[in-house]
Amino acid sequence: MKMGLTGRVLIITGAASGVGAAITRMAVTEAARALVLVDRCAAGLDRIATALHGAADCAAVRVDLADRTTPPLVAKAAIARFPRIGGLLHAAGLTTRGLALNGAQDVWDQLFDVSARAGCF
Repeated sequence: MKMGLTGRVLIITGAASGVGAAITRMAVTEAARALVLVDRCAAGLDRIATALHGAADCAAVRVDLADRTTPPLVAKAAIARFPRIGGLLHAAGLTTRGLALNGAQDVWDQLFDVSARAGCF
């Protein structure tokens, strides 16, 4: 599947594992020029950056997107390194569970912060 990423600079959240790591590898095969890899797991970021073997210029940004102050920090770091950003692939997510009937408000807030709000850089 061609996504038209050739030559683009992309921010990829959740890049250290799962869907985010798969998107990162696909972006490299699509000839993305540079990647800003975002995740809260430093070891996972190191692993995916090492696996790319210099196939794209990469910057790793380790933040917890559940913290509402971090998305602007990601945007600033990305623009400082690559002045023109060509796209955001927001794959960060949590596996925290809660039921609608008795779920704690802080759990819902955290899920929404990462799944929806964090992509609004």
